Amino acid sequence: MAHLEIEKRFLCKTNLINNLKKNSIHYTIAKLEQFYLIANIQETLRYRKEDNIYIKNQKKGSGLVREEKEERVSKKEYKIAKKENCGGVIKKRRYKFLIDGMLYELDIFSGKLKGLAILEIEFKNIEDAKNYKPPKFLKDFIIKDITQESIYSNGALSKSMQIPLRKDSYLSLKDSKKTQNPNASLSLYISEYENSRYALNNSIKELLISFKYNYKEFKAKNEIDYLIKANRALDRIKTLIKYHKKYIKTANFSSILFNINNILLIFETTIQTHLQFKTLLKNKEKKKIKTSTKILKELIDIATKEKKLRANLIAKDINKEIKALKNSLKNIKFNKIDKPFYYIKEKLLSKAKKSIKKTIAKAPLEMQYKKLKELKTLHLYFKEDFTIEKEYKVIKKAYRFNSCLEKLEDKKLRSICKTKKIKKEIIKKIKMGLLNGN
Repeated sequence: MAHLEIEKRFLCKTNLINNLKKNSIHYTIAKLEQFYLIANIQETLRYRKEDNIYIKNQKKGSGLVREEKEERVSKKEYKIAKKENCGGVIKKRRYKFLIDGMLYELDIFSGKLKGLAILEIEFKNIEDAKNYKPPKFLKDFIIKDITQESIYSNGALSKSMQIPLRKDSYLSLKDSKKTQNPNASLSLYISEYENSRYALNNSIKELLISFKYNYKEFKAKNEIDYLIKANRALDRIKTLIKYHKKYIKTANFSSILFNINNILLIFETTIQTHLQFKTLLKNKEKKKIKTSTKILKELIDIATKEKKLRANLIAKDINKEIKALKNSLKNIKFNKIDKPFYYIKEKLLSKAKKSIKKTIAKAPLEMQYKKLKELKTLHLYFKEDFTIEKEYKVIKKAYRFNSCLEKLEDKKLRSICKTKKIKKEIIKKIKMGLLNGN
């Protein structure tokens, strides 16, 4: 017997299921397999296997309200119909759970559609459906309402057997609306269902704009803050390229990284010299160290060195390297990745964590800091919480403080300013955080 199906559908994040567990929300799981004999906007004829139950389903209409007729069939009829399938066979797991007395059905797709998750809610009447607002618990995991979008219907998915991906990236840097100037914060907005290739390509382009703007401002105003922002943007371009190596098909991958490292080395030497001067001056005043001719000479020497380094950054030689880098990044090509950008997240984060676990205990402080910085960049890019932020800041502070002080000639001043050793507990916390997948 036919009845009206009033249903809303939402595109959502696959990690919603993990948060059901965390919030102790009970759910049931059913393994589904389905295919279509008819699949168009106005009509569908579908066969579904749910565990050991076989169902024939007919729907007419599209969008919020559709006429539905459903009946159980034999295994034999199911197998015969499968041979007449008009597209691919969809496989997914369906998670059913209750929130505030309402039944929710979350479909996590597998196979060619792995990475896709759709949440469905059925209503008793149209008014309830129109007035529906997702509970707070679900808001962070719902991407958009796809009730009226036929490309996300199971019928359309069975024909294409591909996740519908966005290509029109909407990327925005954190403070661009406020300042009208690019900022190297890497707070980029990328849709979870944006094509990985477009997301990566446009992220690098956006960071390159930030790098060019801040370097240009540094050359015009000779202010170190612009150099720090340019350095930050370039460092993040390097991290994204480094960890996405398998998705980049350009022949000169090594030369691009080599070029970036050369520029970063020059930038960071200048920045470190500036920080060294500030640290020496700050600690001289803080500790009320008696001003000696030797300390004044050291301050003058560091300031002179920084001045020369800044002048070199505005010279033609470094400009040639930067121009070559801009051209190589503009012409960089990516392999086809027909998956959402977050789909490759686990692999890349796992790779970064393994690299850090090997480094964190044995490597020098500088290497620990740089590896953690790479991990933070990836977390930020994939919109994941960086749970070891405090530990990272401690290592960052210690690294910068040490690198500023170790070059000082005055042993007495160095012993007074020497930073405290990083506690073993911090290293343990970082290791545990990485081992737990945080």
